[in-house]
Amino acid sequence: MLLVRQYRKAIEDFIYEVPAGIMNIAEEPDECALRELKEETGYEADIINSIFEFYTSPGFTNEKIYLFKAENLTFTSTKFDEDEFIETIAVSKDEAKKMVETGRINDSKTLIAMLYWINEN
Repeated sequence: MLLVRQYRKAIEDFIYEVPAGIMNIAEEPDECALRELKEETGYEADIINSIFEFYTSPGFTNEKIYLFKAENLTFTSTKFDEDEFIETIAVSKDEAKKMVETGRINDSKTLIAMLYWINEN
């Protein structure tokens, strides 16, 4: 699994996350997933499959997250803005499990994606 480690001002700390971002107007969720994968990691995917979608906090927002599984990845290049500090790391299922168990993963979308991946057949 590819993760990005980046600084998030809201928590004033670095955090591990699956690649993610905001959909552009008229952009489909799968298009956004492919774009964000490329922008944040430099990788492109030949195959992308929807896993599921969920609301982040329906008590006060209608924000919905769409999770995808990208396969057959090819690295191209990365171009970050000057104020972006993003590190891409690849983790195995065993490493992902340890990261969850030790509290190193504390982002909800990433926890959901990792637990799905760890437990998939």
